[in-house]
Amino acid sequence: LVKFSHLEGENFKARSNLDLSKGRYKNDYGPISKKCGCPTCKEGYSRAYIKHLLKAGEYLAGTLILQHNVWTMNQLMLEIRESIKAKQSLHTLENEWLAPGFRTQDKMSQNIRFGDTISKV
Repeated sequence: LVKFSHLEGENFKARSNLDLSKGRYKNDYGPISKKCGCPTCKEGYSRAYIKHLLKAGEYLAGTLILQHNVWTMNQLMLEIRESIKAKQSLHTLENEWLAPGFRTQDKMSQNIRFGDTISKV
């Protein structure tokens, strides 16, 4: 899981996750997310290293990814709670966290009901 606003300038197609087992990450020595504060990203574990661990079947890969994902979900919940306490709209937060095609306004403009899958993004 990577906050969508953290992917700006990285030339990614819109999606809600990164598949670190893909070959494109073989020489990517950056963290999962440059703006992330999780121990996996802060300690400098690179996308290339995690891809190597996944390919080698090392359990550390799952631990590092899990650590990143749990931290990311905790950050999302923290930001949602702060927005609710401040009585702010969640639309701004939604735009930061979700890739185009996954946002409420995108689904409404495509006449997609909640729970439907998106085939084109």
